[in-house]
Amino acid sequence: MLSAAGPGFFNDLFGSHLGLVLAGYDPSVQLLAPDDLAGAVCAVVEQEAVGVYNVAPDGVIPLRTALRWSRTWPLMFPRFLQRMARKFGAVLGLTHPADQLDYVRYNWTVANDKLKRDLGFVPQRTTPGVLLDFLAQRYARRPLSVDIEPPPTFDDFGLDRQYITSHGRTDWRYLHDVHWRIEARGHEHVPATGRAVLTGMHRGFMPLDGLMTMHHLFRETGRIPRFLVHPTLFKFAFHFNLFTKTGCMLASTENADRVLQDNELLGFYPEGIRGAFTHYRDAYKLRKFGRDEFVKSALRNRAPIVPFVTVGNAEIFPILAKINWGWWKRLTLWPAFPIAPPFPFLPIPLPSKWHIQFLPPIHVEREYPPEAADDLETVRKISRQVRDCMQEAVDDMRRRRRWIFFGSINYDETED
Repeated sequence: MLSAAGPGFFNDLFGSHLGLVLAGYDPSVQLLAPDDLAGAVCAVVEQEAVGVYNVAPDGVIPLRTALRWSRTWPLMFPRFLQRMARKFGAVLGLTHPADQLDYVRYNWTVANDKLKRDLGFVPQRTTPGVLLDFLAQRYARRPLSVDIEPPPTFDDFGLDRQYITSHGRTDWRYLHDVHWRIEARGHEHVPATGRAVLTGMHRGFMPLDGLMTMHHLFRETGRIPRFLVHPTLFKFAFHFNLFTKTGCMLASTENADRVLQDNELLGFYPEGIRGAFTHYRDAYKLRKFGRDEFVKSALRNRAPIVPFVTVGNAEIFPILAKINWGWWKRLTLWPAFPIAPPFPFLPIPLPSKWHIQFLPPIHVEREYPPEAADDLETVRKISRQVRDCMQEAVDDMRRRRRWIFFGSINYDETED
């Protein structure tokens, strides 16, 4: 909550000329106006409501954007240095507690849908509006760095099209066109508009195949798939920015539904993190599809399923062995420590040749009602159908591939 008259972590951060932030993290933040907090409390009391309600404004703002608006110069330091400094400073009452650094480390986006639905209460100020009001009240003596009416809107989970466009012209373009020389076919199967569930096969503990799939689709179709990912991808500095700004979201039923209800592309890797850590000898054999959440999401939200497969990505870090190292697993949330040359001695991916194929959509929305998401037998049937067509495509691509590092797949040879 921001209040020009009161203390607080963000009050001090946006009210200073210099602000300590964490290097490699640019989370989305929500800022609540005091009047909206009071209004929500009054609504609960007046209606004698019982339950748990998120009191939050509509909209978010990226932390670095908020600092730019407030003319606060960000001082970026590693987290462990800031924690040490804040622990000593807290003893003297000079700084905020070290655990409050998590406010500027992760997205804390929450939904206020229940508050609106049950109590009819709608916050009057959005997050950008709250920040502009705060700056106008607290710094009336100096002009604001922005004069925006109405304030802009930002993606609730941090997707940044400008970031994607910028990297798409530079480092991602090099990886796509030069390092891995990616060839893809089947773009016509990805809907130009509307919702769909993209279901792929992920290999490699570094999710570069998902990044390249997103970059390729954005370059060719202008659409950005929102991949549901394991929380480990948001744990470390710079990884957080990369996967947040490219549209990735924590894997959950609520996030999947939100993406599809907004008529976007939802990206699923149904084998989960253990599929990414498959031994190289089995890299192109699909594993079990877990709880088949991708099928349930497609049925529940009446969206087609578009399978896609990639051949070549398993060779960039071929996993030859895995070590069950407890400390590493706790630190990274990985299921094991991989021995995948040239990792760990040289974490540079090998320049294998990639081939991506998007397969014809499976229109479950035409064949089944939304209630079929609760029918376990139907869900399993669809999941097996998707898995079988993906495995068939992978086997066919590997049969046509002549070399790991060179050459195209010959789709013109006579079929048996």
